[in-house]
Amino acid sequence: MACPRTVRTVRLVGPGGSHLRQDQSNGWPSWCPIWLLFGQAKSDKKRRRQVSRQFRNAVLETRIWWIKRIDTDLFSAQIEIRVDPPHPHNQRSLSPIFSLFSYYIPPAMLRKLLIAICLVLSTQTVAQQPTAAATAAMETSGLVKWMTIDEAMKAYDKAPKPLLIDFYTDWCGWCKHMMKTTYSDPGIAQYINNQFYPVKFNAEGKDTITFLGKTYKPTSPEPRTVHEFALEKLGGKLSYPSTIFMNGFIREENRFQLNLTAPGYLDVKRIEPMLIFSVENVFRNSDYNEFEKQFEKAFRDSTTDVQLNKLNWQSPVDAFRAVPPKKMKTLVFIFTDWCNSCKIMQRASFIDSTVFAYADSTFRLVGFNAESRDTILFNGQQVPFNTQPGAPPFHPLAMALTKNSLVLPSLVVLDEDNQLIESIPAFLPPSSLSRILPYFGSNAYKTQTWNDYIRVKR
Repeated sequence: MACPRTVRTVRLVGPGGSHLRQDQSNGWPSWCPIWLLFGQAKSDKKRRRQVSRQFRNAVLETRIWWIKRIDTDLFSAQIEIRVDPPHPHNQRSLSPIFSLFSYYIPPAMLRKLLIAICLVLSTQTVAQQPTAAATAAMETSGLVKWMTIDEAMKAYDKAPKPLLIDFYTDWCGWCKHMMKTTYSDPGIAQYINNQFYPVKFNAEGKDTITFLGKTYKPTSPEPRTVHEFALEKLGGKLSYPSTIFMNGFIREENRFQLNLTAPGYLDVKRIEPMLIFSVENVFRNSDYNEFEKQFEKAFRDSTTDVQLNKLNWQSPVDAFRAVPPKKMKTLVFIFTDWCNSCKIMQRASFIDSTVFAYADSTFRLVGFNAESRDTILFNGQQVPFNTQPGAPPFHPLAMALTKNSLVLPSLVVLDEDNQLIESIPAFLPPSSLSRILPYFGSNAYKTQTWNDYIRVKR
């Protein structure tokens, strides 16, 4: 039986109403052998014991309140686990799913486990006490693998990735708090380590650095004076901590297209959309404020699912094998399950009030998972998934519809005969979709360029 990926609440139900509860989310691997350590009752009172669940890569620690007696012939425990589908990047919940697991523990095994509990719990008690060194390291670095500016730029030249620059000072309490909380969150830290070159920069440091060919020095040898690099990048607005996200380097202009500055403390909820905005090139078509609103609507608005179900999305297999009752243009939305901005565009942009009615009445809507292994009948030809070594990981039809330049997400517009009109890469907010769809839906594209059309509409 496969384990859920995310645990929100764990409840052990046994004789006498004993229970176990855990509210912190933890990632689970694909299998989860569970062993329980039982404590004995003492003076006929409920007793609290530490219980551990050992997984392949993660440990979920919980606490248990025991019943008065466990000297029954049969002890059958049930663990009720409330789980949620993984959030696109930090495995937070969208809607609850419930799973129930039962375990039989015979008395003989209980006696053996009681012998083992003293050794294991004593070791765990020592191991779980954070050392002074570990606490200090958490305050200064969290779980993020920080780099210097020089290290980050050398790595960028070899393999471009977005930059995340954390500006801090030694005296800043919120800087340390952000290290202990946001940057110590396992999901956030892993995402940053995998997708960014993270730089930790002392805004009052005394080192001379070079960035994009320009040299930056301390403004003064005196303590608590700002560094030139912090002064320039923060635009003179010296608030600590401050975080800058950079991406889309334009070599001809020697600058980054994205320079998103976020002053002040960022908790997990605030930094999540910023990470996606930077990594998935959302800044190409959207400003951050609009994207943040769509992010909230997609993942934190309880009414989204109701509205989303009103749109009639078809799979490419179903859409292209049948002759539609009436000829109409087709919107093919190309996505993958792991693409965060794809989810946001589908769950928020398409259901926006400025887009929904026109899209639903003017176009046939096709949702195309680019990693689909289906054989698709398109314009009379069978298009199977390419399993040859070295072939792209995406379906050949998705590649063809985007002219072999697939960017996720992509919106493809087909005419009434399923001929390609246009392929539009990257995330599109409602403000863009509300102009793009009428451009193609009204056939304005046949007589006007996009720039002329937008100029007239303005």
